[in-house]
Amino acid sequence: MDGTLVYFQIDYIKARRAAINVLEKWGLKNRYNVKNTITSAVDDARIVFGNEYGYSDEKIGEILNEVNDAIVTIEEQAAHIAKPITNIEHLLRFGKKHNLQHIICTYNTHRVAELTLKTAKLYQYIDDIYGRDDVDEAKPSTVHLNAAIEKYSIKPENTILIGDHGADIQLGVNFGCTTIAVITEHNKDSLVKSDFSVEQSNIADDVMKIIKDNFTLM
Repeated sequence: MDGTLVYFQIDYIKARRAAINVLEKWGLKNRYNVKNTITSAVDDARIVFGNEYGYSDEKIGEILNEVNDAIVTIEEQAAHIAKPITNIEHLLRFGKKHNLQHIICTYNTHRVAELTLKTAKLYQYIDDIYGRDDVDEAKPSTVHLNAAIEKYSIKPENTILIGDHGADIQLGVNFGCTTIAVITEHNKDSLVKSDFSVEQSNIADDVMKIIKDNFTLM
């Protein structure tokens, strides 16, 4: 969603600091910095709290919920000012015209993703949303797609995953579907190899061409 349908506006440094502040409050001083992703910090904290601090699963869950709440506050700030990527609505109308299903797999929570899409006036084009709070394991784990696979009878050969982050593309690779990387000024050196790549500035026209050239449309 962020970087693919709407411009990325989440202050991820602020979000990482917020997560670190919570983890430090519970004892993990000077263990993380803003170069650590929130996912890696949380995964590490879960192990340390259990193995070294002896916290119960319930206690660890409470701490990580506090981390999540701190992050959601920052994500909501970005959701309220979400702006659609130039011409992206043209691509979504193209998809609807050809009966393509538009499904969001995002690290955002479901509620924040919905707010983001409504603010950007794109919500009406989306068939379903799977946020990090809808699944047990977030992308690049295919768990993030399992519910959608079952609900929509999704098959890899009929699926295209479009994203601007390495975890997006890796999810598509893990699932075995066609992948399209969206190149931005923030990710040029961090994306894993995809089947196709497009510049964010021309995403709509380029993705439509890829679909027309490589898939049979209804």
